[in-house]
Amino acid sequence: MFEEIKLAIALLGGIICGLYDLKTSNMLDPVAWAMITFGIGIHAYESWITGNWFILEWCLLIVAIFFLFSLFMYYRGYWGGGDGEMLIAYGALLPFGIDSSPLFSLMFFINVFVVGGLYSLLYAGVKVFQEKKLRKKLFTYLEEEKFEIFASVIFLLFSVYLYITKNILWNLFMVITLLFALKPLLLFGRFVEKNMFIKKIPVKNLREDDVLGESIPELGLEGKLIRGLKKEEIENIRKVRKYVKIREGVRFIPVFPLAILLTLTGFPLIV
Repeated sequence: MFEEIKLAIALLGGIICGLYDLKTSNMLDPVAWAMITFGIGIHAYESWITGNWFILEWCLLIVAIFFLFSLFMYYRGYWGGGDGEMLIAYGALLPFGIDSSPLFSLMFFINVFVVGGLYSLLYAGVKVFQEKKLRKKLFTYLEEEKFEIFASVIFLLFSVYLYITKNILWNLFMVITLLFALKPLLLFGRFVEKNMFIKKIPVKNLREDDVLGESIPELGLEGKLIRGLKKEEIENIRKVRKYVKIREGVRFIPVFPLAILLTLTGFPLIV
């Protein structure tokens, strides 16, 4: 029930938060929390009027799983709190998708990283190839991984063919592709982070919501946490440092509505 309403709210909320993220690099927390509250509330209402409490239980289970995963990603420094809020919001709103399938959340979860990976690689790739020095550094950096990169491309192309032909071997080859691709992708990610997203600036240029790219132990500030600095924290940093590293990452929130649209097409094929 109410699938169209839930989908409309998910897309509208995701687009609003995504545009705000692109413009400011910040998250509209009230919108995300409103999406989460509405999602849990509407599934509680559905369970009450139908007598099927599995609807609410599955919603809460997906929310809990996405919350724990987001917490892990935040404290490991892989993404910000806003990204976690948006993942949880989509889990609360669309745990079954629009076809009442419990597998929808798994497919969406996979697609967040499929879309997110392509989105991040495209963004970083454009930046790298715009600058000659970065281009040369990258080719040198990846020189040792030629075999893994070649194998990844071959397996990826074959996996795409198997998916298009709906061959049952697609899942197996997709897993192998991901295993082959993991190392060169991690190398590229580290290269991008060190050469593009970490910048050293004078502390006088620090602004609210800038994200630290290094730890400042004397102030108890962790550089691996992706969160914006507060005004009082900036004032304290200026007392102990002349320069500081800040992180400028990919603005990731637009990935979530794109991942939902991809999931609605039936990707990935789960057999």
